[in-house]
This record gives sequence, structure tokens and C-alpha cells, in this order.
Amino acid sequence: MIHVLSLANGSFHSRIQANILLLLVPFFFCTTTRPIDAAIFPHIATAQRCTNNPTPLIGCIKSDPPFVVVTYPAGNFKCGSALTLEQASEEPKISVIVEQPTDFYTILLVDTTDSFLHPILHYGATNVRGSDLLQLTLSDAEPFSSYRGPSPPTYISGIQSQHFIYEWIVSKQFSFVEEPPIVESTTHFDFQKYLEDVNATLVGSTFFSSGLCVDELQQISTSASSSLLATPYLISFVIGSVCIQFLGLLL
Repeated sequence: MIHVLSLANGSFHSRIQANILLLLVPFFFCTTTRPIDAAIFPHIATAQRCTNNPTPLIGCIKSDPPFVVVTYPAGNFKCGSALTLEQASEEPKISVIVEQPTDFYTILLVDTTDSFLHPILHYGATNVRGSDLLQLTLSDAEPFSSYRGPSPPTYISGIQSQHFIYEWIVSKQFSFVEEPPIVESTTHFDFQKYLEDVNATLVGSTFFSSGLCVDELQQISTSASSSLLATPYLISFVIGSVCIQFLGLLL
């Protein structure tokens, strides 16, 4: 359900002809609905107790407005934010701005923290159709590697004070891949080689950090939290030569 908040742009003073044929243009082709900056959401966790400072391998690509919006049951997050292990344990939904709904994409979640086991694959799906990415349930994409939340091994000394980088990587494929590469292990996952093998080009990314040292922040209230943690969208449509844009929440 779209809840309109305000009129962001657009005017009816342009030349609008009373031409019924304009209304017959397929709504899909003259309409765009895309996520907007997730920075309006409050932080839901903090990594202040963590002593290390990991650096993302890719980082935030096309983050203003965000090309990729990932929504966990606990809420949305701005690129570079922290999530607790519990918050990141449940499978999220992902929304991506696509140019053509008939294109195919590869979606990866990779722990890119620099260590002897990394990179570690936490989710992978290939041949995801662009039309499915308005709001994708990960398990519906027939993943070659199902979603796994962060799970640092507690038996490693010093790991209780460390957090790790988890990068959502979205890449557009040249075409449908008949036989995607077989991934035999989630550790030492060479995601760059995998993307080369499926002939996919990186188009956007976002990331979060998580670990045993990440703590949940108390939300303002249940009602406020539930309203703030909706997905923000910019809804645009064309009437003649006029572009109307609304800021809305997809609940």
C-alpha cells in the first residue's frame, strides 16, 4: 500500500492537451517507482563497543538516492550502518532500481572482511529478473546459496569485540545464464570471479556491519517504529509532458 506524504515536484501549468490517447499509454511504461534515501530511518544498532575498524571492499555505490534498499524485519538501514546479529539473522527483502524489467541480475551478500576465511558468501542468486526486484523476497529467487545471517564463531579469541562487513552486491548480467557456475564452498568465495563467469557488471551496492559487539538501540516507541520502518519510495508518473512526483511509504 502506498501512503502519499507530500507533493515533491510537478506542475499542471504546462501544456496539457485534452487528448484521451495520452491516457492509453501503458501505465507500466510511463511510471517509475523507486526507493529514496533510507537516511530518514533512525539507527537501530551501534558498534561503539567494537574495537576494530573494518573497511568495505566495495562500499556504497549509488547510495544517494539508494539504488539498493534492503529491509530487514527489524527495519531498514542506511549504507554503512550496524545491525545486531539478531537483527540480521532474519531474511530481509531487497528493492533495486532497474532500467529494464526484462534484464537479469545477480544478487550477492558477501562478508568481505579481511581474514583467512574471507570472503564468505551469505546469499547468492543468479538470473533474477528485473521485474522481480521492486521488492524481492530472497527465497523466491531460487538462490544457489540461501540467506545466512552473520554468525561469527564465538570460540575464536578476541572475536567478541570485533564486527564484520557484509556487502550486498547487485550486478546486471549481459543475458540469461543457462548454466551458472557451481559454488562448492561459501568460504574463500571469489565473488569477482563468479561475476565474471556469469558475465555480470556491478551496478550498485550497500553494506552493514555486524558482530557480537554490536548493540541494539532502543526505538522511540512501537507505533513510531512501525511507521518509520516502512520503505520510502519516490513515485513518478507522466501526464502529457508533465512529470508528477510523490514521496510515499510502501508498508
